[in-house]
Amino acid sequence: MSCRRYDATVRAGVQALHASSSTIALSPDFRERLDARLALERTTKKILPARAGISTAMLVVAALALLVFKASRRPYATRAPVLPPVAFPKPVVQAGLPFVSFQDPRASALNGNRYPYGTALVQPAASR
Repeated sequence: MSCRRYDATVRAGVQALHASSSTIALSPDFRERLDARLALERTTKKILPARAGISTAMLVVAALALLVFKASRRPYATRAPVLPPVAFPKPVVQAGLPFVSFQDPRASALNGNRYPYGTALVQPAASR
């Protein structure tokens, strides 16, 4: 029902604006009344419904309860012992064969590889 009333009011206002071809004349005391109304609106306290306060209080209580619950049930984390470093063989890829072999990690130092860790020796395919 309120939608119909709002629609009728807006339509009547739009039709009145279309019907008048001249500008709308304001009353002489319009500015004073407007300033007084704005000052009244600024000083008036907004009263929140009681439900908003209750909902806010419940939300704060729930958040605190969840915080206490999570803090009390914190899992105990144990530290794993650090393992000693182990030499891992480096892969060497040969282009001619679909196979990967591993070399001794010390072999790169003997062969003169400048980047011994994180590199693979790849031979380009021979063209026939």
